[in-house]
Amino acid sequence: MKVALVEMGNLQLEILEDTSTDGFIARHTAVHGNAIHHFCILSDDLEADLAVLELKRVPLMDRRPRMGVRGKRIAFISPELLNGIPIELSEP
Repeated sequence: MKVALVEMGNLQLEILEDTSTDGFIARHTAVHGNAIHHFCILSDDLEADLAVLELKRVPLMDRRPRMGVRGKRIAFISPELLNGIPIELSEP
């Protein structure tokens, strides 16, 4: 995987290129073309934020945080909430 990070104030864009033919980004690109894979929102308290979202019946992919690729705990909100684009919650 090739990764480029572009920071603009409080906004960070992460541009990914899958160097394999069968990785998760390659599979996503094969179906959706070059498009936004997901949005990420930083959370200071993942458990509390997930609990609030669950109470509000927001569809979640992850009910509990898990380890992300950059060594931070993450959780995803289902893509059905944002027209097919998942939202990632991540530790800062």
